[in-house]
Amino acid sequence: DEVQSRGVISVPSDLSDSLPSIVTVGSWIEGKREFHDLSSDQIPTSDTAEQFIFERTLSAGVSEADAGIIARMTAVFVEENAFFDRIQTEARRERARQEVQPVVRKLVKGERIVRKGFILNEADMAKIQALGTYATTVNVNSMIGAALFLITLYAAGFIMFMPSISRETIERRYHFLLLGTAVVVHLIVTIVLRISAFEEGYPYTLFIPVALASMLVTTLLSHRSAIVMSVLLSLSFFAFSRSPYPILFAMMSGIAGTFSVKGAKKRIDLVRASLIMSVTNIGIVVILGFFANFTLSDFASAAGWAVVNGFMCGILNLGLLPFFEHLLNAATPFRLMELSDLNSPILKRMLTLAPGTYTHSVNVANLAESACREIGADPLLARVGAYYHDIGKIDQAEYFIENQTEGNKHDVLKPSLSVAVIKSHVKIGVERAKELGLPQVIIDIVAQHHGSGLISYFYTRAIKTDGEGRVSREDYSYSGTPPTTKEAAVVMLADSVEAVSRTLKKPTVAKLERFVWKTIIDKVTSQQMSNCELTFVDLESIKETFVHILASQFHSRIEYPDVKEAESVSR
Repeated sequence: DEVQSRGVISVPSDLSDSLPSIVTVGSWIEGKREFHDLSSDQIPTSDTAEQFIFERTLSAGVSEADAGIIARMTAVFVEENAFFDRIQTEARRERARQEVQPVVRKLVKGERIVRKGFILNEADMAKIQALGTYATTVNVNSMIGAALFLITLYAAGFIMFMPSISRETIERRYHFLLLGTAVVVHLIVTIVLRISAFEEGYPYTLFIPVALASMLVTTLLSHRSAIVMSVLLSLSFFAFSRSPYPILFAMMSGIAGTFSVKGAKKRIDLVRASLIMSVTNIGIVVILGFFANFTLSDFASAAGWAVVNGFMCGILNLGLLPFFEHLLNAATPFRLMELSDLNSPILKRMLTLAPGTYTHSVNVANLAESACREIGADPLLARVGAYYHDIGKIDQAEYFIENQTEGNKHDVLKPSLSVAVIKSHVKIGVERAKELGLPQVIIDIVAQHHGSGLISYFYTRAIKTDGEGRVSREDYSYSGTPPTTKEAAVVMLADSVEAVSRTLKKPTVAKLERFVWKTIIDKVTSQQMSNCELTFVDLESIKETFVHILASQFHSRIEYPDVKEAESVSR
């Protein structure tokens, strides 16, 4: 009776492990409801009723054996008669919260909350949680320092990409590419750090496509520029985090991305690069993980993200590259391979309207490609430039000797008119190349393949006709500029050698060597090689390559006898 009158609590499942120390029990006494605050250990439940009865019976002086019998017999009849009122509980909790005055503790600037080696107590944890949850102030010094650091790195990048240091001329549109890439990467870093919290030592750059940036720059510009950008970009992460591991991962992954696509000639090579990057990223994570004391789960997590990072960088590079190729009109290996297709409409039109020029261009391409391969220049660029260098002749093909089959139209023209037609093919070729949307480096080869050289044939005719003093050398010279790249210079030499070689009669290797070297030296003495970086060692290699190819073209064959004539003689 005492147990039932006190109340047997029905404990909800969500409170079975966290029953409060004080429980308010309401009961009806003589028609009135009264509430009593009791300790939770003073109110039995269906599970503790037997123990509760046993203790009360034992305290009344009953022997322990009899008390156990009584407890087991009476506990069977115990029923729960005190039930949890969730609404009243929440209302009283809210009222209690409103009645409690807030406890305010002040954090003093410069106060050391935690010392190394000390055990944290509740007060220390409260301060740390308050800093993490309620801090709204901005560290102005840190922001200014980060901004100045980034500005310094951007300035360093501008200096590093100057032609005097990088040894390559970078057009303005590529400067925008480099700057835009850096800004986008920094925005991604800011977003990643905002939405996620990373433990000290965990390389958050696993979620940043740094290798993608280096892959794009390598393919669109050069591997040297990509390496410089990877180093500067990874160092810039110091403005976001002081941990060295994200910086090291970004730098190593970026440089690896550069070499994974260097020399890629086909689109499938970019897919292969994504697999290479996945494996490389795992290796980088393993190395950094030992330094950062990763646990086994940390290694597994980082390795998984490393694979995703490397694979996505390769696939995104494959997808974004065509867009940037056309946006920047870049002469990437893949774009050049497309332009080298002899079935392109402009080259098929050349084959139809100017077959001699077409054959000449193909021969020049073979010479230029082989020579560039020997001197370390870009052979594919030279081949494509040679294919298109004479596209200005298509519409006036009959005025050029290689296309003439019945007489020479210049025989009835004045030298001044003839030279105007000959000179115009360069200007027309540049305009046609721009209409076709060819990369600027190809347009430069078209514009520079004659440089400012003298058109000697018509100049000599003009002197014979009008007299030496009445003929201006400039009027009979091309109005272009000498080649500025190795590839353009090689195309110029190949163009001259191929054209003049057709005038040789019974050529021998010795005669070809003298002829080719004389042609090369004529270009040097006329200052057509002054703006490019060709050395005399390069010129010697170019000469040997030209001689080897021309000798194979002009090789002599045995004369085949007439079979019928031989048979008649034998009879």
